[in-house]
Amino acid sequence: MGNASGFDVSVYTLTGENAEPTGAGGAVDRFSLPPPPAERFKRDFVFLKPGETLQWQGRTASSPTEPGKYEVVGFYIPDENQVRDLVALPRAHGLLISKPMRSASARITVE
Repeated sequence: MGNASGFDVSVYTLTGENAEPTGAGGAVDRFSLPPPPAERFKRDFVFLKPGETLQWQGRTASSPTEPGKYEVVGFYIPDENQVRDLVALPRAHGLLISKPMRSASARITVE
């Protein structure tokens, strides 16, 4: 995910071991050079009000995970160089997350 901010999803056993058969799933915002920061700020971001959530759903082409209980964890991974330029914009003050963040985990059962 170089040169792009993005999200990663990982699956773990309840003991914390990696349970992904072929690797993590993820999404990035681009695979090319970004536009200038002011244009990117207007075009590439979704801003949530306090208490709002946004969900993403998708499928990965991987081998099925063995039946059992697992934890799914999401990560936000910003490209530090690009986010640093955006955070410097006056209108971005307090609106952008410039450091990697981990979501709360969600427990799932695979049957």
